[in-house]
Amino acid sequence: MFSVHAAEVSAFGFPGLVGETLAALTAMFIGAGIGLTTDVLSGEFA
Repeated sequence: MFSVHAAEVSAFGFPGLVGETLAALTAMFIGAGIGLTTDVLSGEFA
C-alpha cells in the first residue's frame, strides 16, 4: 500500500505512469542523497 501508484502521486505536472515514474525516481534520488550525506558526515565525525 506504500507505493507511488497506490497514493496516485504525480510529479512536475505529469499525470499517469510518467508522473508516477518521475515521483518514484525523485524520491529514490533524494533518499540516495540523504544516505550518501549521512555516510560522509559520519565518516568525518568518527
